[in-house]
Amino acid sequence: MPESQQVDPTKGSVAFGAALFGWAFTLKQFARFYAKKYKLTEEMMMEKLWGDNFYDRETKKWTTEEVSASGK
Repeated sequence: MPESQQVDPTKGSVAFGAALFGWAFTLKQFARFYAKKYKLTEEMMMEKLWGDNFYDRETKKWTTEEVSASGK
């Protein structure tokens, strides 16, 4: 029996794409692009980009709450 393989976007083993429109990207590519902007490492940014993580513009911090304290 073949060994099972796990895929995980935060580990770079998943790509997203649309052949019809000719584009594809990995989470790592997005993380590399945004890591400097949010002053995080690529690895930390990859974790923030996947799952229930939200950037609160008011506090300029990452949170797991989708609504800020002001209700926005």
